[in-house]
Amino acid sequence: MNCWNVVSPNQDLRIEVKLTDAGQVAYSLFRGELPVIVNATFGLDVRPAGYIHRDLKLIEQSSRQVNERYRIIAGKATEAVDHCHEQTLILESPGGARLTLIFRAYDDGMAIRYIAPEGTTEIVAERTEFAFAADQICWAMDLPHFQSSFESDFKRRKLSDLRPGELISCPITLEMADGSGVAITEAGLSDFAGMYLEARPGSPTTLLSRLAPHHDGSYCCVKQTRVSPWRVIQVAASPAKLIESNILYSLNDPCAIEDVSWIRPGKVTWDWWAGHAPSGKVQRPGMNNETMKDYIDFAAEMGLEYMLIDGGWYGQSQSPDADPTRSCPGIDLPMLVKYANDKGVDIMVWVHQADLASCLEKAFAYYASLNIKGVKVDFFDRDDQDMVRWAQKVVTTAARYKLLVDLHGIFKPTGVERTWPNLMTHEGIMGAEYNKWSRRITPEHNVTIPFTRMLAGPMDYTPGAFGNVTADRFVPRHTAPMAIGTRANNLAMYVVYQSGLQMVSDYPDAIRNQRGSDWLKVVPSAWDETRVIAGEIGQFIVIARRKGRDWFLGAMTNSQERQLTIPLSFLGDGSYQCTMYCDGYNAAQDPTSIMIREIGASADGVLLADLAPAGGLAAHFRAS
Repeated sequence: MNCWNVVSPNQDLRIEVKLTDAGQVAYSLFRGELPVIVNATFGLDVRPAGYIHRDLKLIEQSSRQVNERYRIIAGKATEAVDHCHEQTLILESPGGARLTLIFRAYDDGMAIRYIAPEGTTEIVAERTEFAFAADQICWAMDLPHFQSSFESDFKRRKLSDLRPGELISCPITLEMADGSGVAITEAGLSDFAGMYLEARPGSPTTLLSRLAPHHDGSYCCVKQTRVSPWRVIQVAASPAKLIESNILYSLNDPCAIEDVSWIRPGKVTWDWWAGHAPSGKVQRPGMNNETMKDYIDFAAEMGLEYMLIDGGWYGQSQSPDADPTRSCPGIDLPMLVKYANDKGVDIMVWVHQADLASCLEKAFAYYASLNIKGVKVDFFDRDDQDMVRWAQKVVTTAARYKLLVDLHGIFKPTGVERTWPNLMTHEGIMGAEYNKWSRRITPEHNVTIPFTRMLAGPMDYTPGAFGNVTADRFVPRHTAPMAIGTRANNLAMYVVYQSGLQMVSDYPDAIRNQRGSDWLKVVPSAWDETRVIAGEIGQFIVIARRKGRDWFLGAMTNSQERQLTIPLSFLGDGSYQCTMYCDGYNAAQDPTSIMIREIGASADGVLLADLAPAGGLAAHFRAS
């Protein structure tokens, strides 16, 4: 039996890879002496070679160290280090097919990828195992089928409660018995089928990978590439510390855009979430120039970088005459772009992905000619190889026309933003839009997604609700929606939730001159450094992020009131002036109640915070 140990640079994690006497590849993952994954195997069913699983023999092996520093354009930090130890095995099946397996050990996790044999035309199935050493608590989003907008709850369950055939979307987060956190997802998905997980029959603590079939149910075709995305197991001392990891970016190719000076993160006002509700001066609210100009005026007043003209500006999407280069009668797109630019605001536009299929180059060239700065492309709703490839083409084509991209109705991010940093954010999350038609956006959900979905990357949750109410007063409605939670809770989302384009979702008159609105003028959308101070899945979260010399802090709690003592050791040397947006004394009854306080602060101090039910805290620390 051959055996290799791949150890992380800090020696905290160790991957033990074996080629057993039966010719089967098995791996185990240890955190210190604690086993996380034990004797997990790998199998690949391809055409024409067949099922590659046993009776393999080693042809070649090599190892190397990777240690490279790289820049992140719009993320949780501006710089990261790709530092790992790597082991490569080339194996041969009895029929002569050669399979390559690559293992990487990072300080914050491990990754596996494979290269299918030469001549492979189809991948029928991949069976990468994640065999946990013990039954653990997990937070998983199950889906009814592969056709999905990837918008649902992450439910708290035990691994043994997952059932064979149940489709689990990545990422899945586990709370280990020793308090550490583990998450499974993938990195570098650009021309392959998306990966899901399912319980292995007869093994209650083992998960198996499963690839998304084509829309017609056929297998995952290889065509252009035999190299899989990375299968990633993130590991941290706690579930909260998983949030700080940049491992997914490290597992993607370097930036492919030579000049990135035009890529500008920012905050975005938009018309759709509030049901086109404008200010009182607009006589006919709706998809028309008058309403859009009011939102542009609001963006200029608030110092917001962008205004997004959402669905309906080119008429009915997916209709026979849908043309995303031709405005509907009420919208003069060239005039609106000029009107916005004259006020220092840039325009983005929404478009249905299917409407781009026959005119991608034409549409993006048209937008660029008008000085439109970005596109929100919607309704992908699948992650089979064809749709993943199409989404990648949208992003790369947009880069040639210097267009930012917000992908909606889309699968999870996988770190591709490192390679194509014009891809600023993804949906693939049950966000604030659900307040328009459901009660599913609960305070518990809002403090679960930072530990689950956000581990995959930026998420366009669309915060910014100023219609703050208690749970018993909440009513779903399409125009001027409400949101369960305090004003301070919603402001904190701008720090807690990562997104290079951060929406300011409510309508102008809901925000103008309201207490707390000044926060929207100063909070950034991309960060130089991120520190997770404390948090428990579904309970609460405290995150501090740095921009320049200033620090911003966001704290959110679930339906329970909570007292927090927040150490300020993340601050640099010297003294700081802090503006705090806190829950008001009666915020439990009136969630719009907010206190704004000015205090001095330093790294040796603490911040005492009393959070109301569904409450929060937002704070800005300015270096003196």
